[in-house]
Amino acid sequence: KGGACKTMKIDLDELQAWVKDACDFELPSYNELPGIKLYMEQVLDYINNVLMTLNPYEKDLVTSFMVNNYVKAKIIKMPDKKKYDREHLGYLIFIASLKRLYCLGFLKA
Repeated sequence: KGGACKTMKIDLDELQAWVKDACDFELPSYNELPGIKLYMEQVLDYINNVLMTLNPYEKDLVTSFMVNNYVKAKIIKMPDKKKYDREHLGYLIFIASLKRLYCLGFLKA
């Protein structure tokens, strides 16, 4: 009996902390995105770190598999010599933020 109440208390505390973080959350502006070109691992680290607040329980909101599929589907442009620029980052953050709400076909259009 006491264990369930304790678990509920922890979950409520976690939820309240997440709500506070979510209320304070802001996506970086375009000019705040890195101005240098990044390799895939750097892109994934950056985007997943930026978006961690949106879903703290999912380690990787964006994976290399997803990015490669977005390129193949022409949702984002091909990287230049395996390097991704500020425009790529902006699109990937946008896609990752909305992918649970919209299908990729909608995002492509």
